[in-house]
Amino acid sequence: MPQENNEREYILNLQRYLRQLSVTEPLLKTPPPDGIYDTATQDAVRTYQQLRGLSPTGRVDFETWTRLYEDYLASLNRQARSEGFYLFPDGPNNFAIYPDDEDFLVTIVQYILNELRVAYHDIPQNSQSGIYDAETRQGVLTFQRRLGLAENDRVDRATWNALVREHDRLLNENEQ
Repeated sequence: MPQENNEREYILNLQRYLRQLSVTEPLLKTPPPDGIYDTATQDAVRTYQQLRGLSPTGRVDFETWTRLYEDYLASLNRQARSEGFYLFPDGPNNFAIYPDDEDFLVTIVQYILNELRVAYHDIPQNSQSGIYDAETRQGVLTFQRRLGLAENDRVDRATWNALVREHDRLLNENEQ
């Protein structure tokens, strides 16, 4: 029984790798992730081997497994989202960006507001000057209003987090 479980897990991993690679390789048909080495899995292995210049036996030898796993990891890395970059200060707790502030954080807020204009047409264009000017203030207030945040014309942690979340959401929508 333990050997049977190991074999099933091995086949599930094989099927997972093939399915991942099929995202960017249209000729590679995806086998069902059921842990059963049936004709669909064998055909997918054979196609993978042909695409990589390996002998198309439909059996997974050491070379096929090694190449498949390397390709799988490379595919994951290519499709991975970038890691977050946290710029908003952790403290003090009441930190905020206010009108007339001049800071690189203001430039980032201006950039995000400009990007959000794709979805929120009522946010005004701003110059990304790094100066919290009247256009930036209007953009922040409009954004706060649309998302039901306190309309206080400052970028506090709640507004910053909402800006970043909306920006990420729009990026994810555009990637799909």
